[in-house]
Amino acid sequence: MNGKVFQRGNTWTYVVDLPRKASGKRNQKKVGGFKSKREANAALAATINQINTGQYVEPSKIILKDFLSQWMEDSVKQQNKKSTASSYQYLLDSHVIQEIGAMPIDKIKPFHLQQLYRKKLESGKLNGKGGLSSTTVRRIHNVLHKAFSTAVKWQLLQVNPADAVDAPRQNKNEMSYLTRDQVEDFLEAAEDSSYKPLYLTAIMTGLRRGELLGLRWSDVDLATGQATIKQTIVKLHDGSLAVEMPKTKSSARTVAFSSSVTTALKDHKRAQAEHRLKLGESYENNNLIFASASGTPINPGNLYRHFKATLRKAQLPNIRFHDLRHTHATLMLEQGVHVKVVSERLGHSSIQITLDTYSHVLPNLQSDAAETLDQAIFGNSKPGEKVEESRALYSIKAAI
Repeated sequence: MNGKVFQRGNTWTYVVDLPRKASGKRNQKKVGGFKSKREANAALAATINQINTGQYVEPSKIILKDFLSQWMEDSVKQQNKKSTASSYQYLLDSHVIQEIGAMPIDKIKPFHLQQLYRKKLESGKLNGKGGLSSTTVRRIHNVLHKAFSTAVKWQLLQVNPADAVDAPRQNKNEMSYLTRDQVEDFLEAAEDSSYKPLYLTAIMTGLRRGELLGLRWSDVDLATGQATIKQTIVKLHDGSLAVEMPKTKSSARTVAFSSSVTTALKDHKRAQAEHRLKLGESYENNNLIFASASGTPINPGNLYRHFKATLRKAQLPNIRFHDLRHTHATLMLEQGVHVKVVSERLGHSSIQITLDTYSHVLPNLQSDAAETLDQAIFGNSKPGEKVEESRALYSIKAAI
């Protein structure tokens, strides 16, 4: 097979002869965008080798569905957590493949993706009741962008069609959390439930649901009141549970908990030990602090249903379980805890994330800080009164 490279503007392109068409006409392939002549020559050599060994497939013969399947197996599942791969697969299966999966990969243009996103925003829900949120459509866009970027690296495409697409603007959800009085009502409603220690720990530590479900007795020190996050339990889209490492490096942290949590966990540990003895060998001991009645990891679906029922019982707003984490952070900030401490407890990768997430609390904190400084300098008097008092003293001294 013959081929050559040449320069176009600031980049390099290669052209290679492919097997002749059925009509006998010459068949060539051009690929450009290489930063150097060396890169173009290396890509040309790889293509010629694929042609000579019978492994070359023209992009126009690869449909999107087949490419995405190979991308998931060879790239996504090799480089990401099971939960990430499961999420990608769900989005592709549910919202992409049925729509444009049969199209040749090199025929997909930004126009097709823009149409897909608009359709999903208008009527994308699987139950047929309305459109997807802008957040979900942005996630679909991000997955496709990564997939097409890989197609460019694999030299199946010259450009990424998702680069020229306007993804929908992500609407920031209004923060939901419980007040101090609502926390008391919620815990009172959960009083006779085996889930109460979990709810209390969630509110008092700000741990994520997966971190709570993955917490083991070996990860906590009840003497010092500390928990170290070493694993999480997540539910995949096929319904199975997976044990994974913490979400980020900053998520693998040690969090101190209060005496109320220590007491609750000690009582919970004794009750769990008694229950395990009663069940004997039928109890599956995974050393989990929060486990099902049989010792297995708690299914997030069961936790969700009990959580919602407890909210209804306490006549509280219909918040998400994740909002217990927001409750923890908001109440701590309102009590004057430094934002850096709150950020570390939550496992945020930067303090800026905490500031952006809980900006609703900051205006009140600013006002409180200003009033505190007022009190420190002027006491119970108003600033103007202090000035008048100083002038009066000066006048008396001058008269003397």
